Amino acid sequence: MQTSELLIRSLENISVIYFFISVIFYLFDGKEIITVYSAYWKKALFGISFGLLALLLTETAIKQGTSELSYSLIPIFICFYLAGPFAGLTSFFVLSVVDRIDFSFFNVTYMFVIFMFLIILRVWDRRSVKAFSIVLLILIVYSLVLIFIFYPNAIWKPTIWIFELFCYFSSVICYFFINKQRIYFQSHLILVDESRKDFLTELFNRNYLIKLTKQKDAKNKLYSILLLDIDHFKKINDQYGHAAGDTTLMQFAALVMRKLPPNSLVFRYGGEEFIILTDETDREKVKLLAEDIRLAVESYPFILSETKKIAVTTSIGVSFKVKETQRYQEIINEADEALYRGKAQNRNQVVLF
Repeated sequence: MQTSELLIRSLENISVIYFFISVIFYLFDGKEIITVYSAYWKKALFGISFGLLALLLTETAIKQGTSELSYSLIPIFICFYLAGPFAGLTSFFVLSVVDRIDFSFFNVTYMFVIFMFLIILRVWDRRSVKAFSIVLLILIVYSLVLIFIFYPNAIWKPTIWIFELFCYFSSVICYFFINKQRIYFQSHLILVDESRKDFLTELFNRNYLIKLTKQKDAKNKLYSILLLDIDHFKKINDQYGHAAGDTTLMQFAALVMRKLPPNSLVFRYGGEEFIILTDETDREKVKLLAEDIRLAVESYPFILSETKKIAVTTSIGVSFKVKETQRYQEIINEADEALYRGKAQNRNQVVLF
């Protein structure tokens, strides 16, 4: 095979790798990046996808006499880096079962040492391009040493060296762009998360509440709204300062979060007002939830400093979406009206609309 043809075929293989890995990322990286800490079913699917990619590359292997030069191990190597040993070994299992790899002494020794090397180094914790390139270089040198030991005549063929050299540089370049793609996506997820969070309490913010309720309205889903207001919050700011007010808000938010039932979210609506959005629409159950939160706030010692604790109460207005035609603003207005009645009744009340 001519050198130019070898380079063209190698370029075709590495293009296939980059294209399919990009597609796999698009399918798997939804709300989070796949890592070694992801759920096992996600890592298994991730590994299977990379294994199928490795299998595809065996079909595009470069023929060299009676042997083949294949890029099939590169996706498996990258899979170890991106999702850890479980996903990496899963990808190799798929390749070995479907392609029926010849488990000769050479192949077993070759793969065992590679996998142990990757696991001992914990490469999934060393994701930089520099670390990737160093580890890959070590593995290529290792493969050349094995070829020299087991196939001494083949080591002097120029195609072997050209293939290994192109394999190294093309793999590093491919990983560089893949890693950049993941970094950009991770940055995007962080920005999305920050855009829907309140910076002080770390609860979801008003904009995200409106987005979710609009989505529920579009799907004609029923829900309940609990509007919470910290009683006499202005007095806390005036008497103890705004720093104490911020501390109170953070402790209040954490307390409400602990009381939150399943299928419910809490938002900072504005100032000292908070909203709980829950899928529960049974009036008695929602009332019990509101009372539980009110009593928890009433009995909780809010700590402003090592020597200062204050008592805080909350008024809660509750409203229910009982008709599919109702929209979020109407439900929030009803909760606000119920809250107003509670504050008019000497506060520290739960009022249902």
